[in-house]
Amino acid sequence: MYARIASLLILASAAPFAHAAGFPGGAYTSHGYTLTFGEHGKLTLMNEKDDVLNGTWSATNNTITITDVSGSYACAAPNQTAVYGWKASGDGVTFTKQKEGCNERAQALDGETWKRKAA
Repeated sequence: MYARIASLLILASAAPFAHAAGFPGGAYTSHGYTLTFGEHGKLTLMNEKDDVLNGTWSATNNTITITDVSGSYACAAPNQTAVYGWKASGDGVTFTKQKEGCNERAQALDGETWKRKAA
């Protein structure tokens, strides 16, 4: 029994995961940046060398909530949290602004398709 559970956990950890309601977590790229929707709601944005944003995320069937926590690209209070619609297709995910108070984040996400990063 424990061997079967361990096998399932190993298989699950090898594949991209969904953190709530089917959102395809993992790493995505756009314009030289990597946006990673990690396990346990961890969010990171990296340029070619450094983490520039750390935050959290959670998703429903059609929306994702992003909260900036720290980093040089983090949106300041009271605009740390935003809500976007999301749609996965092929090897990417496209975001549509629903509730956003940070223009810089909106420029990076709204209407933009982020492509899944090759392993």
